[in-house]
Amino acid sequence: MNKAKLIGFLVPAVILLVAAWGLWMWFFCRFYVAPNQMAVVISKHGDALQPGQILAHDGQQGIQETVLGEGRHFLNPFLYAHELHPMLIITPGKVGIVTSKVGADLPEGEFLADEK
Repeated sequence: MNKAKLIGFLVPAVILLVAAWGLWMWFFCRFYVAPNQMAVVISKHGDALQPGQILAHDGQQGIQETVLGEGRHFLNPFLYAHELHPMLIITPGKVGIVTSKVGADLPEGEFLADEK
């Protein structure tokens, strides 16, 4: 096969693959998170969680510790699932208390944790 025939085959093949990938991403992997909502991501693949671990890190199977905010997002439906949930909005004059179920315990007598 000469060089011209090879290029004549590869260029359309690459263009077709890129177009197919773009269509896959746009029509099957795209979802929208509306304002005042968040998307909880569930990984369908990866390593198992450690004993006592509640949320999964990158590369682990299960509910991911990072949620997605409003906007357009792309996730492969064979690898990830997502659930939309309303965000909790704390109005002015009110106080919200967050109790974390993950991370190290605070030292004795402390009730505020450093942001990490």
